[in-house]
Amino acid sequence: MRCESSQSLEFTVAGRSSRDACAESHRGPMFQMNLVWLLALLLWSFPALAKQCGDPVARHWSTVVALAAGPVTFHWTGFGEGHQAVCRLSYRDTQGQVQALEVWGEPEVNVAENLVAFASCADDGCDNTILIADIVRGVVI
Repeated sequence: MRCESSQSLEFTVAGRSSRDACAESHRGPMFQMNLVWLLALLLWSFPALAKQCGDPVARHWSTVVALAAGPVTFHWTGFGEGHQAVCRLSYRDTQGQVQALEVWGEPEVNVAENLVAFASCADDGCDNTILIADIVRGVVI
């Protein structure tokens, strides 16, 4: 159906007035295309968010921390008796893409600098290596 703004006749198309049908025909394809892209983006980023790390039989959960650059999701795993560690963190970069960094340990957050330090400790003490995740640069140093 061709819709023109100068139509003076109103008729019924599939049980709806021609004005309603014309309004929907102008927004329909673009709305549907945007919906398809949104759905594709969500499905594409879901595996990065849902993927578990650490021991597959261990308990897994996630928490969200607000940094200056935006929210960061910590993916936790249980290990040993009563121990827990963050094994991955995920966030959206400046282009809106989901990024994930592999880490290990107990997090210590610097909100203003967008840094997260990880110390790995167990019953026998802590490692002398500390991982630092730089959220803005997207690297672990």
